[in-house]
Amino acid sequence: MGAVQAVSAAMGAHLSGLPVQECGYKLLLGLAVCPSTVSFVADFGGIDATVAAMRSFLQVPAVQELGCNILAQLARDSNTTAEIGRRGGIRGVVSAMEAQLTVPTVHV
Repeated sequence: MGAVQAVSAAMGAHLSGLPVQECGYKLLLGLAVCPSTVSFVADFGGIDATVAAMRSFLQVPAVQELGCNILAQLARDSNTTAEIGRRGGIRGVVSAMEAQLTVPTVHV
């Protein structure tokens, strides 16, 4: 899926650009909630882009909330669960929860 690759590439090229990360997250989340597109997000860089943004913006609650939501949606598909772990997604979620102790939506 070209859109996921393009968005993942843009997010990777602009790791310090919060607006780019937020826009990318919105597209990835939109695709992650649909069972028929979960594999595209996982296979074409969506997990890596999500985890990288979470690392870059650890102190930004909205980024952590969206990142956790994207990974949670992807994890509903048993085929992507192990891939999330291999690509640092579990560590990303734990780091988000530790960094955002007072933000309940990160802990949902």
